[in-house]
Amino acid sequence: MYDQGFELQYESDYLLKRNWLQIAALGALKDKDIRRMPECLNYCMKRPAARDFSLLHTPW
Repeated sequence: MYDQGFELQYESDYLLKRNWLQIAALGALKDKDIRRMPECLNYCMKRPAARDFSLLHTPW
């Protein structure tokens, strides 16, 4: 997600208690970039390494 312009956060107590994911845009994104975010997230979650959530918020 990071290399696609999105930062994910999930480690705070607040997010963990609610089983929530927070997504932030890195830099100025266009509407089309925001609309493709669910596709990027879906792709990342299907990858074998998706169980290692550290890969979702650091450059790989």
